[in-house]
Amino acid sequence: MDARLWPRKRAATSASSLDRSDRKAGNRIVGAWRSNGLHGGSTDTAVSWSVNGVPNGDTTLGTITSAGVYTAPADLPSPATVQITATSHADPAKSGTGNLAITSDITLNLTPNPASVELGATQTFQATVTSSGHPDPSIRWSLSGAACTSGCGTVDANGNYTAPQTLPSPANATLTAQSVADPSKQISAALAITSSFSLQLSAPSGLPAGATATIVATMAPVPGSNPSPILAWALSGPGCSGSSCGTLTVITTQSAGANPIADSARYAAPATAPTPNTVTVMVTSQADQSKKAQATIMIQPGVNVSVSPATVTLAAIHRVTLSVQVNGTSNSSVNWNVNGTPGGNATLGQICAVGSNPCQIVTSTAASQVDYLAPGSIPSPNPVSVTAVSAADSTKSASAQITVINHVLVSVLPGSVTLVPMGVQASLHQCWVPATRTLFGSCRGSVWGGGPLRNDQPQWDLYHACFRSHAGHDSSRARGKYKLYNSHATRTLKRISSFHFLFCIFVRSEPAAAEEQAGTQ
Repeated sequence: MDARLWPRKRAATSASSLDRSDRKAGNRIVGAWRSNGLHGGSTDTAVSWSVNGVPNGDTTLGTITSAGVYTAPADLPSPATVQITATSHADPAKSGTGNLAITSDITLNLTPNPASVELGATQTFQATVTSSGHPDPSIRWSLSGAACTSGCGTVDANGNYTAPQTLPSPANATLTAQSVADPSKQISAALAITSSFSLQLSAPSGLPAGATATIVATMAPVPGSNPSPILAWALSGPGCSGSSCGTLTVITTQSAGANPIADSARYAAPATAPTPNTVTVMVTSQADQSKKAQATIMIQPGVNVSVSPATVTLAAIHRVTLSVQVNGTSNSSVNWNVNGTPGGNATLGQICAVGSNPCQIVTSTAASQVDYLAPGSIPSPNPVSVTAVSAADSTKSASAQITVINHVLVSVLPGSVTLVPMGVQASLHQCWVPATRTLFGSCRGSVWGGGPLRNDQPQWDLYHACFRSHAGHDSSRARGKYKLYNSHATRTLKRISSFHFLFCIFVRSEPAAAEEQAGTQ
């Protein structure tokens, strides 16, 4: 006595002989129980179904309903054969089995294929699963190739490939899309990692010995790419090596995605020109070491002089320290003049030994620094030119342009006032120029006198403000936050209810006839 699983779609002697077209992953097969008298005369012909011993099956083996409808799993199981069992409900000891082979007709398509991807750029790949069944459409992505040990890029679960920022060797890789439903089905795309950015170097063609210049390297990536922005700088020359070629200091790096990357380096030429007198500056990209840019600078032999700062604005009878550098000679001495006058004078300003007070006039010195002392009044012409001329070569010089402005003095009267809370100064307070005691204005109560204020001393600019203490500030000292009005402005000043005490502020430009003492400048 036996039991058999029969397909409804075509007759067969056993489940193992089912047509292949009925057994693809995701397809369904319908089976029926034939009793052949195994129920022992019972009218109960019901059966229960299982797959590999699992009642009704599962998502890994496939599922079967109480009506005997089997649905293959979305992912091909291993092994790809399952056993379907029908067990008699009337007599659980009686069952019939059949083996079912699950096959896969999956095909894959991958686009783009092949593909070229620029350094740091991202390319999206699309893998399509085709089948007459309903398999799992998921794809497992991977990269392989000789360059992948050091870095050939990355690929995410969605097929987005990002090339490395640095060109690998060899500059290629293989991208593989593998079916999750049937791992034996996969397709690959050849990847070429490209480097198409440009690199340029801007440098002066010539430079005096000991002078400095800014050199700019510009790296222009392809839009959408992101190569490594790191640049390596080097100096060389047929007549020099190491520091005898000069020095390079990278001072700025600017980068933003696919925007141009600019590296600025400060080049300091050697103090003595090499022989031959050429130096080569080379910059190499870390992204692609085959990308280099270079510039040749001719170091001009002979003496050169520089003075810093090159421009200065200075108040009358004030000082500024100037630095001088002489290159191309062992004689560092220079001769100083102001508008052609050796050492300067009281009208144009004077060249002094650093920190000397009174000024020790300097006309010639090997010192690297001197002080310029501005005159007590505005010189003419203004600015003045302070020049250092090389003692070794009088044709070589450098200058600083110095603009002299008036010396401004500020005073505030009274210096401080103490009022009780909500107190008001009752007496009339007046502002005057201390030297003449000329009345300029007054403030009484909460009303400011209207009209412009009188100014009998044109060299003074008078400003004034009223201040009132506020409730709750016990014995506080009135200070800060004054409203200022220029005495030369023609206006009627409005009522200021929150200010009551007058402060007088005097500002004048003082033409000083003599140098101030140390600590008063």
